[in-house]
Amino acid sequence: MNRVILSTTDSIYENLAIEEELLKNLKADEAIIFLWQSEKTIVLGNNQCAYLECNISYCEENQINIARRLSGGGCVYQDLGNLNYSFLYDKGNRLESERQKLEQCFLDGILEALNSYQVKHIEHVNNDLLVGHKKFSGIAYYEEDNKRILHGTLLVDINMEHLAHSLKVNVKKLKFNGVESVRARVVNLKEFNPMIQIPGLKKAITEIFLERFAIEKEEYIEGVKDKNYLVKYKQPFWIFGESPKCSLIFEEKTKKGLFQFVFFVEEEMVEKPKVYSDARIQYDFTDFLRRIEGIKYKEQLLQEAWEEELTKILD
Repeated sequence: MNRVILSTTDSIYENLAIEEELLKNLKADEAIIFLWQSEKTIVLGNNQCAYLECNISYCEENQINIARRLSGGGCVYQDLGNLNYSFLYDKGNRLESERQKLEQCFLDGILEALNSYQVKHIEHVNNDLLVGHKKFSGIAYYEEDNKRILHGTLLVDINMEHLAHSLKVNVKKLKFNGVESVRARVVNLKEFNPMIQIPGLKKAITEIFLERFAIEKEEYIEGVKDKNYLVKYKQPFWIFGESPKCSLIFEEKTKKGLFQFVFFVEEEMVEKPKVYSDARIQYDFTDFLRRIEGIKYKEQLLQEAWEEELTKILD
């Protein structure tokens, strides 16, 4: 039996938990279209390091959540100006060509809904949907036990300022040893049609799939049944601890030389801090490093502590 399910919660953690619960409980040959929205959030790909991808301080100052999904790919900013779509299905004994046809059928339904708003000439490039060479939807995939998710975003009217700053890396102060996401140029669909709104788009998508999959009526869901899924997505270890161990550097060029404060972040904690310098005089940072090791990583506070220590040492 195929289903169209609409979430009534705007909690990113609840929605990710619902998505996984739906996946784990898929029946043989079942397909589900799941539509959902979340409050201000950066959603990390499964293999990404939060400290390399997010401006943690900006997120904290602006109450932007940080979450991690099951699928790989790059991180995305989303808020209530975005509509998420998830297509979950049991692969069964489908051939690869049949699987591709099924997923294309789903994407065609999304494109049909957008066409109804006169959003046309959409390009499907790699895992992105583009209009005018600008990205409005990123697509990612996850597979487990012969069950598969195709999910993505539809940027209708998100806060572009939050998107720019929450994902922005301050390269002057922080130099990261790792691979960062490619930040493609993005666009809100409202730029192409000011009349497009989330409720109407959601209704259009729902009606298309009710017809395509011969489903009598959509369903609504307000929360996950098994709360263990919700606990998982809220845990700092899942969000931050699953990140690769990150090597971070604060650099400061002074008249007395270049000073580099190097440390690791693992499970939100500062580990193995060291200070390197090309200065001719050897400066003692022992007390500072002892105070810093083991504290919770807070970018701004750590930067301020480092600058204060440098000022004290160099005066």
